[in-house]
Amino acid sequence: MEWQVAVVREVLLSAGVDLAVVPLTPVLCFIDGEWPILLPPESYRGVRLEGKRSIKKLVGGRQVLDRDQIERISRSLAVAFPVK
Repeated sequence: MEWQVAVVREVLLSAGVDLAVVPLTPVLCFIDGEWPILLPPESYRGVRLEGKRSIKKLVGGRQVLDRDQIERISRSLAVAFPVK
């Protein structure tokens, strides 16, 4: 996922996003993955591994951005990565 993260990083930096404030973290979410109950894997080669429950905690965590920042980032990503 290194090249995908690099491309997203470039777009965010060009949009003026401070990556020190808004960290960019690669994540794979496995909807039907079966993880061990005790000590499930947290990452693999720098990519976070999440399931249905844990992704909710990750996405719903602390709020770092205000509405205007979210809109600017969303627009920048939509322009850079249009739906095909």
